Amino acid sequence: MKTKMATVTWWLMLVSLLTTMEAEERDTQVVPVRCCPRSDSEMPEQPTTPEVLPKVLAGVVTSTSLRAKKVLLENIYALRKYNVSWVALLYDGDDGSALDDVRALALSEDVPFRAYDARPSASLECPFCPKFQFHATLVRFARNFDYVILPDADISFRHFDWEGFWAAHRFAGAPLISQPLIRQNTQHTDYFVNSEQWELCPTKGERTMNPVRSVTTNLIENQIPFLDTSFFAYFAEETRGFTAYQQEHGTDWGQDRIWCLIAAVFADRFPGETENRSSCAIIFEAIDHEDHREIQKSEAFNRAGKKALRLVEKILSGLDSDSARRLNMTDLAAHTAQRLRHPYEDTVARVRRCLRQDDMLLA
Repeated sequence: MKTKMATVTWWLMLVSLLTTMEAEERDTQVVPVRCCPRSDSEMPEQPTTPEVLPKVLAGVVTSTSLRAKKVLLENIYALRKYNVSWVALLYDGDDGSALDDVRALALSEDVPFRAYDARPSASLECPFCPKFQFHATLVRFARNFDYVILPDADISFRHFDWEGFWAAHRFAGAPLISQPLIRQNTQHTDYFVNSEQWELCPTKGERTMNPVRSVTTNLIENQIPFLDTSFFAYFAEETRGFTAYQQEHGTDWGQDRIWCLIAAVFADRFPGETENRSSCAIIFEAIDHEDHREIQKSEAFNRAGKKALRLVEKILSGLDSDSARRLNMTDLAAHTAQRLRHPYEDTVARVRRCLRQDDMLLA
């Protein structure tokens, strides 16, 4: 009876949110960030469940808009049976009280949840703060978890096969960082993370002799990365200089170019922790992207992003040693300069190899 009442309560709240959202303007404006102190209180203790699945900390950079609350509520409910704790990293100035209703309903399902203003400084202002500046505040919570996932606020888990993802993840060698495919095919085709780009590859089904459940890659998007906890803490420390650069220039572009490269460095430096594990992979389970478009991508925003991309490419190619030293990326540049190719080259080759496996389908 308790479970039935809790379910009714969840859906009544969703109906209420949807009704209220009808009056909301279609294009929500992002509130400029004025960064303030973060909370130092600890996460609620992670409950134990019998499933042999990893303990996961989900950190979502989000506003308190009704649309964002709706997706957050749906996601918490969709994964309520699993070892997932949730943190809402707020950027719109709210201290978390605007999500008290979400917190109450999460706790009714014994799902650990907290929300706080994740902006890092009261005196610092930026036109657009990089997401990882907020994500890095999760490091102090992450030590009791196996993985950290960083979904955008418009990523929906309602139809996501959580157990199927982790089964494929293990099959892929438990990569240090990975991501699912995007069902709506909204991403740039160079990233090779759209479902339609892999639809001819043999994946699931009785007609498949050798199913393809994942593909190694050297590029992971910022949209929905799954990270090993130890690697997450390492990445946060190693990229403090680059995150500060992003903060200064109002962009989060460039990070997708270095996820996998830093994972490779991590694997080389800590072979005991990473033995028999892959660095980066795209997992063939699709997730939904609702594409709220809350970030207004102005000409200035795109210009700053392209500048960051050029900087990363120069550093990794060994052409800008001064910036590498200033951003604490010298070791990364030295590690990758001799083997760096076009960031999509490996993935392109694997796409073609996968498509050639089409003749493995049984008649």
